[in-house]
Amino acid sequence: MEDFFFRSFLASIDECSALGMADITDMTANICDSIYKEASNGKIKADETITYMSMRTGRRLLLNAKVCHEKLKRGIVKDSQYANAYLWMMLQPYLSIDALAITMLTPEQIRLMTDMAKGLSGYHFQIRQQTLNRSGCDHKNTESANSIIHINHLII
Repeated sequence: MEDFFFRSFLASIDECSALGMADITDMTANICDSIYKEASNGKIKADETITYMSMRTGRRLLLNAKVCHEKLKRGIVKDSQYANAYLWMMLQPYLSIDALAITMLTPEQIRLMTDMAKGLSGYHFQIRQQTLNRSGCDHKNTESANSIIHINHLII
């Protein structure tokens, strides 16, 4: 059920607000707590728990980044706040997936990570142009986009 809500969130990410995120966040926390409690009580093997949670986290981070990547690629960005959120969600796999989780990625997931990394610097210009062209947006709102260029050099 929790995965259903996660996928629903991804399908309508550009319509979600922080308010709608509370349910997903709470359900995710409850699921994770339950899994770790079962592992602590010996009902689930610790190594299986670590494997499952690493694979689950990697998959979700990549799915989230992929959706944001596609939205930015097509220019579907409501405003500078969404652009900022999309950029940070796209960076999460590179910031959060550790060496163990990387070894558990499928070849398709690794290819996705590589392909998205190659395109990150292109979004800097695209988002800056969109942000500056919208009324009411000033140059300060592109600070996150500016940081993407620097982070991109570390990833590739």
